[in-house]
Amino acid sequence: MKNRLFLVFAMVMMAILASGCGKMPQESIRAAKSAVDAAKNAQADIYMASEYKALEDSLNVMMQKIEAENSKFMKDFGEVKTQLEALTVQAEKVTAAVPAKKEAVKTEAETMVTTIKDNLAATRTLLAKAPRGKEGRAAITQITGELNVIETRVKEVEAALREDINYAEALDRLNAAQKSVTDINTELTEAIAKKKGR
Repeated sequence: MKNRLFLVFAMVMMAILASGCGKMPQESIRAAKSAVDAAKNAQADIYMASEYKALEDSLNVMMQKIEAENSKFMKDFGEVKTQLEALTVQAEKVTAAVPAKKEAVKTEAETMVTTIKDNLAATRTLLAKAPRGKEGRAAITQITGELNVIETRVKEVEAALREDINYAEALDRLNAAQKSVTDINTELTEAIAKKKGR
């Protein structure tokens, strides 16, 4: 009789434990998904891309763990619930950090505009010293055209920086413009040096 009573008591305790740990953490799942969505809405995918990707990857891994655990007879969502709660906190931190990162990228883009303008002026000064032979005139005309295109693009980006745009994309465009100016500057410097060496 005592054995039966003990067995019934043990089964009841196991059922209580299983139901406590075996309940899918719906609220934690919802909170984690909501926090990751909030990070994307704050543009973390643009300004903190690696951190946002880590959040997405972690959420996907946790959802796979939940599916795997849900297929078991004795479910235990305790560990994944803790991980979901930690992910929610991390996503909230990333969301909070986005405005500062966005402002830093905007400032970097504005600084890059000034740098490119200075480099364009220096390159135009070099262009005036470039060799003017038969081939030189054609090259100067081509380079002048390239510099004008770069200058126009930089002015467009500069005007756009006054709006709420994708500053990371603007910075990428400015970096490409800076590389073009640097390449032209190098080409001119080499042509001038070659002319002096004759």
